[in-house]
Amino acid sequence: MAILPTQRARSFAKSMRGNLKTDRADAWMLAYFAYCYPVQPTAPHSPVQAELKELWARREPLVRALKSEKKRLQGGVYAAGAGVVGAHDCAVAGGMCRD
Repeated sequence: MAILPTQRARSFAKSMRGNLKTDRADAWMLAYFAYCYPVQPTAPHSPVQAELKELWARREPLVRALKSEKKRLQGGVYAAGAGVVGAHDCAVAGGMCRD
């Protein structure tokens, strides 16, 4: 397996045939590109790189959830001058909220 910039293969394909968009034509063009411009195979990920990739993939949903939770909590906090009190604030006050 080899990894190369997609723009390079795309430019090659456009120079050869214009803008055909079929799977068969794309497969043929990529094979012809590999024949014309041989590239060195890309080394597989080391165990450390594989672990980091997995951890990063697990981190992304956590970051989105944290961001969402922060927005949710900010929406229920007392708005300056508006008199809005969220359920979180009521619970902190020991349930002694005015309706």
